[in-house]
Amino acid sequence: MFQNTKRGLPFEERGQSPKFENVVQHRRAIYSAGEIPNKKALKETGSPVLAVTAAADIHGDRIDVEVKGWCVDSRSYSIQWLHLMGDGSDVNSKAWDQLADLVENKIYEADDGKKYQIALTLVDARWQTSVVYDFCSRYSDGVYPIMGRDMPVANARWDNFAEYRKKGIIAYNITVTLYKDRMAAWLRKDWNSGELQPYGYPNFPQDYGDDYFREYEAEHKQEKLYSTGAQRRRFVWVEKDQNLPNHAWDCAIYNACAIDMLCYQTNLFGMEQDRMDYTAFWSYIAENKSYYFE
Repeated sequence: MFQNTKRGLPFEERGQSPKFENVVQHRRAIYSAGEIPNKKALKETGSPVLAVTAAADIHGDRIDVEVKGWCVDSRSYSIQWLHLMGDGSDVNSKAWDQLADLVENKIYEADDGKKYQIALTLVDARWQTSVVYDFCSRYSDGVYPIMGRDMPVANARWDNFAEYRKKGIIAYNITVTLYKDRMAAWLRKDWNSGELQPYGYPNFPQDYGDDYFREYEAEHKQEKLYSTGAQRRRFVWVEKDQNLPNHAWDCAIYNACAIDMLCYQTNLFGMEQDRMDYTAFWSYIAENKSYYFE
C-alpha cells in the first residue's frame, strides 16, 4: 500500500491503540494554543511551519475544529482545538458562520513574523451530510466534504483517498484505517531533545487539557468479518465504548489526510508531476513560500 511502500510506515497490529501516556508526552511547554513557534520548529524539525490545514467534526450543538501546522517530513504543531458553538444541523447557524470566518479570514502569525491562512479544510460529512455538502459548495476549492471508510475504494488510484463528485462538488472518501495506523505509530515515537524530531512527530500546545489527549484512546483495532471480497477478515479501528468521545482523534486523522491532499495538489498543479512526491513537495513549498507570507 502507498503509506507503507512510499513512507516506510508500519502496519498497526490488532488491539493496539494510542495510550494516554504516549500521547500526552507530545504536549510542549514551548507554546500555547493559537501560537506558531517557528523559532523552535526550525531547530526541532528542520523547517518553520510550511502549511496550515484544518479538520472539522460536526455535532448537534457545535463544530469541533483542529487547526494544524506542518513542517518538513510531516512533523506538526497543533495550533488550535476549537469548539464552534451552534446548531450543526443548520448551515445558517452561528457554528457554520464561525467555520466560514475561520476558513476565509483567519490569519495566524508565527513568532518569526510569517503569516498563514488555512490552506485546506476537510469537513466530516458522515453526520448532516447534506448540510456539509451545502457548506462546502460555497467554495471552488480548498474546502471539501469527506467520508471515512475502513478500506480503500475499489479501483481507487490512491489507497489513502479517492475523489468523487456529489451534488456538483468535489468530495473525498478517506481510508481512515491507514491514517489511524500512521498516527498511532507517530504518537509512539520517542524524541531526544537537541536532535531533529522523527518523521511525523506531532506536537501540541501546553494548554491542551488531559481530556483532549484521552480522546486519542477511544478506539482500537479489532477483527472484522466482511461478507464479500477476497480478504474477508480484516483488522479495522472501532470505538471501545460509544460513550467515549473521539473527536480530537478524528480531527487528527483528517488533518493527516489534508497534508497528503495538499502534497498531491502541489505535485500536480505546482510541479506538473502526476504522483505524490513528498521530498519534492516539502522543498517546493519551502522555496516558493506557497502557503505563507511575510
